[in-house]
Amino acid sequence: MDTWFLGNRKDFKPNPQDEKLCEYIRHYNVSEDDPELMACPPGSRFETKAQFHYDYLRRMLRERGVVYSKSSPNHVTESHYLDRLIARNLTTGHIPSFGRWYDFVMKNF
Repeated sequence: MDTWFLGNRKDFKPNPQDEKLCEYIRHYNVSEDDPELMACPPGSRFETKAQFHYDYLRRMLRERGVVYSKSSPNHVTESHYLDRLIARNLTTGHIPSFGRWYDFVMKNF
């Protein structure tokens, strides 16, 4: 789900202060490219894509003053966040697994 949450362009700050986040953006800019296609940077310390996506998301949100963790996801559970993910999927086709999940939920509940 962290990969989906990276799809919120509104919370993406194009000129972050966090040096590591700047490196991540140079590697892969989630505001322009589909977060689902993002791999770990070559030679990174991450064992999985999920670990990298989680760190990217934490740093991205921290630039906006939001503390994110799996045990305290507060900000990403708000309706405006979901609305932005839906809009991104509909306008760009990005985060397609999110789009399929959303379609399933809308058809079945």
